[in-house]
Parts: sequence; C-alpha cells; structure tokens
Amino acid sequence: MTPVDFLKSCVTKWSAPIFDIKGVEGLNHTTALRPADYLRFANADLKQDLEHFQINALSNAKRAIDCQVDNLFSAFGLRRKRTFPEKLVVVEELGLLAPRILKKVVKVRNLLEHEYYRPEVAEVEDAVDLASLFVEATARPFRSFMTAYFIADGTSVQRTDSDKRVKEITENNYRIDGYTFTESVFVEFDAETHTFQLDLVSKNKAVAEILINQKSSLYKQLTRYTIEHDIDHDQWDEHGSAVAFIRLLEKYKNDLQLKPSSLLIPHKPQ
Repeated sequence: MTPVDFLKSCVTKWSAPIFDIKGVEGLNHTTALRPADYLRFANADLKQDLEHFQINALSNAKRAIDCQVDNLFSAFGLRRKRTFPEKLVVVEELGLLAPRILKKVVKVRNLLEHEYYRPEVAEVEDAVDLASLFVEATARPFRSFMTAYFIADGTSVQRTDSDKRVKEITENNYRIDGYTFTESVFVEFDAETHTFQLDLVSKNKAVAEILINQKSSLYKQLTRYTIEHDIDHDQWDEHGSAVAFIRLLEKYKNDLQLKPSSLLIPHKPQ
C-alpha cells in the first residue's frame, strides 16, 4: 500500500485521532566542552573587575552560542552552514528559536565579532545574559526529545482485562500482539542514524514503512513537529497534535517514499 493510499483509505476513516507518546530521551552533545561550560566561564570572568576578564566573558559567551548551534546540527545530523546567520535560520526552522530572540542573538553576535571593540560592562553583562537565554531556549532536545510516538485512531487501542494486565505486569509477562493501536502511524527516531521511521498501520499490521532522512524535504518539518508537540510544550494537545500530524503528511504526501526492501528488518511489535 502506498502512503497516499493509506491516507485516503485508512486515515480518513479514523473517528478519534489522538497523539500517544511511547518514548522520550535526551539527545547527546558531541563536543568535549558544552555550552553550559562556556557560560560558567563567562560568569566567572564577569566577577573579575578587570578589563581583560570582560573581554574573556564576551569570548566565552560567543563560544556558548556557537557550541550550542554546532551541537544541534550534530544531534540531528544536519549539514553545517557556512555562516552563523544561516545556521540560526535552521535553528529557527526547527522550532527552537522565536524570531524576536533571533534578532537579539544576531545583534550580540555582531558585537562579539568586533575583535578590537572595547565594550562597556553593561554590554558584556547583557551579552552573557543573552547567551544564557539562547542556550536555555534551544536546550530542549538535549533534555527531552520524543523518540517514539503514535498518531492513531483512539478507538483502535488494544484493550485487555485490567486484572489480567496487572497480573501480567507483576509477572513481567505483559505484551501486546502487534501495535498498541491497530489503526495508526507509529513514528520512531533513531538518534544514531538521524532518521525517522514511520510504520503505517492498518488492521494491526504495518502495511508500509517509510524512512525519512536529512535529504527528505519532510525531515526538518517532522523534527520541528516532534519538538513543538512534546507533552511539555504549549502546542501539545492529544487531539490537536494528531490532526496537525495528519495535515503534515497530507502536505508532504508526494514526498513520502517507501522504505527500500533492502533496508527492511523483521518488525518488532509496539
């Protein structure tokens, strides 16, 4: 079954689309020193009432910003951009940075680029504070990123007798044959290969599997969706998030490619 067929013949019949999280983990930093280290250095420099320490504070604020951006690119396997403004555009595309913060970061970054500029103490403090704000605003994937979730027809959930389930869990023998939802899309992110796999499920079987990598036009959009619809994010809503996902697939339905048969592996029930 093609993805377009699945959307037309299966998803359109769902009576209660819902979003259900199955796995969350923090993505890894790849640099030896982390942005928080450079912020710590910058704040320590600020405590020293000497001009060269203020210059050091500016340099460490710049490193904190650059380090965070580079780690984001590595975490999602994205190709590095040549200039800092180009990198920030990508960060914004991922849904991690509001435009108003973007402008401020560019402004302070320009200040940091003036190698021979003598900044005022207040400017240094503002630069360090803004670097801290930037790092915090873009840190969510390193703390919590949804690596597995369902978009499903809520009426298709597999239910079992509650007493039986408690007994099975107690005996460490609990399992569901197939998928939690028999009519669904199961999404899984592989942090090592930087790919999303989508299992299109109908009647409790994967009728198609889609692999989305960085070359796909859907990759950044799906990454953004996964970030913005995290349960701790203000855009998360059990029904609304499911509808948003379906609309995303509809928009990019012509870009959905079936996973090559050479890459298929025995399916693990979810």
